[in-house]
Amino acid sequence: MKNIYVSDFTLRKLSEERQNTLLFREKIAIASGVENFGANAIELDEIRKPKEDSIVYKTIASSIKSCKVCIPVGTTSAELERAWDCIKDAAHPCLQVHLPVSTVQMEYLYHMKEEKMLAALTALVSEAHDKCNDVEFVALDATRADMNFLTKACQAAKDAGAASVTLCDDAGTFLPDEFSSLVKEIKKISDLNNLALLEEISFRNNPKLMDHIGDLVSYKN
Repeated sequence: MKNIYVSDFTLRKLSEERQNTLLFREKIAIASGVENFGANAIELDEIRKPKEDSIVYKTIASSIKSCKVCIPVGTTSAELERAWDCIKDAAHPCLQVHLPVSTVQMEYLYHMKEEKMLAALTALVSEAHDKCNDVEFVALDATRADMNFLTKACQAAKDAGAASVTLCDDAGTFLPDEFSSLVKEIKKISDLNNLALLEEISFRNNPKLMDHIGDLVSYKN
């Protein structure tokens, strides 16, 4: 039987998109509602305003008991330290390493070639694992990545201590059967059988149920 893993990123999306930030009590109410709904994880946004965000995130982390509290670690040791400080008291903390694996995003957004990205990935996951047992590598734009490099990135994340890898469909073009084929191919050519591979699947649907291009988003393990 397949398990459905629900990771709610309401707080992250609202933080990214709203011009007027949510009030403290609104953020706490959303987190509480997500927990009551029965989600497996709550995804926080990256730390943008250290003083304000740290208070909100620490409050959420200490109050949520039944699901993971996940937070992006940024790209530097200082950002990782701030992120960990925010969720270290959570019942189920999870540090997320968000890095692209497609050539277009690696080169144009991060100005890195494959070798440098693998080195950065390995260093961040390893440092995150030193602080938290649950580390998730979020492979951005995975569906447009070169298969050989995507496999190397997943393997590097596992070897560095990642407990799970999320393959992202930033373009919103993959259907479930295509994701299934992608995961099978990755597992066939790499040693990832003991690693949880999560799939961010986008379906053309009601734009109100949304990802950044108006697609419904779910996760399947």
